[in-house]
Amino acid sequence: MLNSLIGSHPSLSALLLRLTLGFILADHGYPKLFSRDFGPKGFGNVLKNLGVPLPMLSAYVVGILEFFEAFGRRRPV
Repeated sequence: MLNSLIGSHPSLSALLLRLTLGFILADHGYPKLFSRDFGPKGFGNVLKNLGVPLPMLSAYVVGILEFFEAFGRRRPV
């Protein structure tokens, strides 16, 4: 059944894939930016413990990319 749906409506399957990926990215990016318990400071500490250079900058960049990429995906999947 799924194969016939994808085969007959490729744009619908692309839309479903984009929505799914968008929700996943937003769900992972939101706490890195806006969580009171974790937020950029907590994620920066995790990155620091992993040895990532410039952990606070990296925390903001990763959080912004994950959260806003979920809503700004314009290129084909």
